[in-house]
Order: sequence, then structure tokens, then C-alpha cells
Amino acid sequence: MKNIYIILTQSGTIISRVLKIFTREEFNHASICIDNDFSKFYSFGRLKLNNPLIGGFVIENAFTHVLGKFKNVPCMILEKEVSDEQYETICENINNFVSNPKKYKYDFANLFLAQTPFTAKHENRYFCSEFVAFMLSTIDISLPNQLEKIRPFELSKVDDAKVIYKGELKNWCKQQVSKTVI
Repeated sequence: MKNIYIILTQSGTIISRVLKIFTREEFNHASICIDNDFSKFYSFGRLKLNNPLIGGFVIENAFTHVLGKFKNVPCMILEKEVSDEQYETICENINNFVSNPKKYKYDFANLFLAQTPFTAKHENRYFCSEFVAFMLSTIDISLPNQLEKIRPFELSKVDDAKVIYKGELKNWCKQQVSKTVI
């Protein structure tokens, strides 16, 4: 058995703060991590630090790009135990995104439609929580909402996912890196 991690965050970007006003949710960004050193998170977000309108597949961590821009990034980290086979499948799926990042686009349409009864169906487009949900669905983990509608906080309702940390993201990641160095 292995563990994967769902990382929910609230950065200080203008878009994140606006989303928080509208959603009234504590966290408005979701990533997935497959390593216990927390050096890489996978998600969909802005490709250019200062331009939220150009989005796509991103590899993040607590110290670079958008998450690294802010001194404090509140987070909740969930741990989900998966079989070795599920772990290998999710690693292969993530590697496909890593190998072909230009193939994927940001799903602005469903981001804005998420709180309506409407959805737009298309391939290779995701927003952050939709991507994390997609990754979970590829290993047959049931989801609390349909892919195109799932919001970050709903990922905390994934069966048997347990909260292992709630606090400041950089503090958690520093602790994990120091554990793996020892």
C-alpha cells in the first residue's frame, strides 16, 4: 500500500481572494502529490506568475511560482491510502501530463459553470480540483461530485481520505524535506 496526498490551499492571489468571497470556502485551490517529501504538487493553474488568464498544467511546490510568492499559504493536506497498482496507475497518468503539458488547457468554462446546473464537455481541459478529481477517478476512487463540478473543499470528502495537517504550507513542506534528508 502507498499514500497519495490531496493538498487544498488558499493563496493570496486576487482571483483566489475573489473566489473565497463567492464560494465562502476556506480553500480555493487543489493539487495532488504522489511523494511523501512534498517537493512536487500537480495541478492546473496559471502558467505565468503575473497573468491569471494563461493557465494549464502546472508542477508546483510551496516555495516557487504562485504558492512561493506568499509568505503564508493556509492549507489542508489529506492522505489517501491506495494499492500499489492504483499508485502505479496514477504515477503513469501524471507522467503523461508531465510529458505532454501543451496538450492540456485550463478549463475556464467549467470553472465558471461549476456552481450552475450547466457544464461544458470537452477533452484535455481542467481546472485545479477537476484535475485532482480526474486523477482520483482514473484509479476508481469515488468522488463526491461530478468532475466538471467538483470544488476543492469537496475533495476533503473523498472516502477514507484523512486530514494529516492543517496550517501553513511552507512549514509542513520544510518538515517533510528535513525528514527525508535525515
